[in-house]
Amino acid sequence: MSNVTNISNDYIIQPTNTKPVNDPSTLNSQDFMDLMITQLQNQNPMEPMDNNDYIAQMAEFSALEEMQSMNNSINTMYAFGLMGKEVTINNADGTTVTGIVDSVSMKNGVNYLEVDGVQYNSLLVISAGEPSEEVSS
Repeated sequence: MSNVTNISNDYIIQPTNTKPVNDPSTLNSQDFMDLMITQLQNQNPMEPMDNNDYIAQMAEFSALEEMQSMNNSINTMYAFGLMGKEVTINNADGTTVTGIVDSVSMKNGVNYLEVDGVQYNSLLVISAGEPSEEVSS
């Protein structure tokens, strides 16, 4: 049996944190439940909060989550609807790019359009239409 004496730190693989980082400016259903539990724990026992208030808050939060989900679905349908269309995209540097959408992809919940081999956020599109004869050579 051999002995291992020198182990270099260069070869030790450190675990990475694979848990997604939540955006602190948004609330999810777990955050809502945590807030509700905190409210229940800290309410005045002589004047408890009405159950209808909790139900109303939960219904409002649920409706908000559904609207956000619907908005994401609409944005995705919009992006896929641009396949094969001629689009003009506003670049971050203020210039515009015009070309045909070759493909659509989604990364981290953001839709990207590929035009001439470059990916652009679909929200940067300022105009879209059928390809002109000049572009489709």
